[in-house]
Amino acid sequence: MSLAYSGPTSDFSNIVARDAFLEALGNSLLRIRILEKKPPDLATALKIAYRYKAFDKGSTAVAAQPKKV
Repeated sequence: MSLAYSGPTSDFSNIVARDAFLEALGNSLLRIRILEKKPPDLATALKIAYRYKAFDKGSTAVAAQPKKV
């Protein structure tokens, strides 16, 4: 956001950037999961999104492994 709009930031601009990011995800379930954590800004929302993405990849990898009997 700071590259597009140089100068001081405000709480409002942080919220706008966060919400624009969440809308751009194109996944309403992920958007809701992130909003439940109440991120105050874009950086925090991005960290939460990365964490959920890692969880999803980890659970997919475990599910794809053959079960040993």
